[in-house]
Amino acid sequence: MTILQNTTNAVLPIFLLILCGFLARAAGILKREDVGRINKLNFNVFIPVLVAYNIHNSKLSTAFRPAFIAYAVLGLLAEAGLAWVFTYFFVKKRDQKGVVIQGLFRTNVTLIGVQLLENLIPGADLGPISLLSAFTTVTINTVSVIALETYSGGKTGARHLLLSILKNPLIHGSFIGVLLLLSGIKLPTAVELTMRDMARIASPLALFLLGAFFRLEDFRRDLRLLSVLTVLRLAVFPAIFLGLGAALGFRGIYFATLIPVFATPNAAPSFAMVQRMGGDEELASSIVVMTSLFCPLTIFAWCCLFQVMGLF
Repeated sequence: MTILQNTTNAVLPIFLLILCGFLARAAGILKREDVGRINKLNFNVFIPVLVAYNIHNSKLSTAFRPAFIAYAVLGLLAEAGLAWVFTYFFVKKRDQKGVVIQGLFRTNVTLIGVQLLENLIPGADLGPISLLSAFTTVTINTVSVIALETYSGGKTGARHLLLSILKNPLIHGSFIGVLLLLSGIKLPTAVELTMRDMARIASPLALFLLGAFFRLEDFRRDLRLLSVLTVLRLAVFPAIFLGLGAALGFRGIYFATLIPVFATPNAAPSFAMVQRMGGDEELASSIVVMTSLFCPLTIFAWCCLFQVMGLF
C-alpha cells in the first residue's frame, strides 16, 4: 500500500493539471483553438530551457557507470526501433505513425523519476538518475524529432531531416545543456534562478494545455489503438528491458533508476512537440492521458515484484 500511495502521489498531479486545463476550457476561460498558440510559446521557450536546465544540473562526476548509461540509452533506442516496426505493420495513417513511435518510447524521467525514486528508496543517492537524465534527454529529443519529421508529410531526405533536427528548439536546449555540463561553466546565480523558474513552467503548462485540448470523443475514436499502446508502454516494454537489466546484474539504486526510464507514462512535452511539428495531436494527447491513468497500478506491480526479488 505504501508503494501504491507513493506512485499515485507521483502521478496524480499530472491528472489534476490536465483536469484544470479541461475545466478551464469548459468554463470558457481558454478556447481550444488558443492551445496551439500557447503551445508554440511553451515549445520554443520554456521546454528548451527545461531541457538545458536539467542537463546542466546533472552531476557528471557522480555515480558515473558507463555500462549503466549505455544500457539505458541503448534500451531507449531499442524501444524506438520496436515502436517503428509496430507502426510499420499496424498503424495505417501516416499522421499517426510518428505520434505512435514517440508515444511508445518517450519516457518520463524528468517529471516522475526523481520523486518516484525518493519514495521508493528514502535517503538514496539520486546521482545516477540526475546524470542519466542528461543522456536520455538528448536521445529522446533527437529520436522524437526524427520520427515526427519522417512522417510529417513534408519534404523527406537525409539533408532535410538533419536541418530539421538542427532547427528544433529542444535540440538547441540539449546542446546548450551539454555544453554547460561538459565545460563546467558556473552560471551567475540570477541566471541560474531564472532558468529554474522558467523550467518549472514547462511541464505544468504542457499538462494544462493538454487538458484544454483533450476531448473524450478523441479518446473513444482511438480506444483500440490506445489500449494496445498502453499495454506495450507500461507492461511489455518494461518486462523486456527491466528484465534484461536485472539479468545483466544492475541492482540497488541503479536498477531502481531504470524503472522511470522504461515503465513511466508518455511525457506531456510530446503533445507540445506534435502540435508544433505536425501529426495527430488528438492521439498524442490521448496517449499521455491513457498511459498516465494506468501508470500507478503498473508501477505498483513492477515495484512489488522487483522488491520481492531483492533487486533494490
